[in-house]
Amino acid sequence: MAATYAQVGVPQDSPDGDRAVFAPVEAHSPNADRLAFGTLTDRFGVTLIFGTVPAD
Repeated sequence: MAATYAQVGVPQDSPDGDRAVFAPVEAHSPNADRLAFGTLTDRFGVTLIFGTVPAD
């Protein structure tokens, strides 16, 4: 599974620290097609979960 910033948005500071807030990303943004989150599972069933931070 993988998701781009265009699909999920970019993380923002939240006034409510108990939840994540994501702002939309315009399709023409340089970060739109970059990976935001994803998972990789190997043949032994070990799953890696990753997230990235967009470049400014």
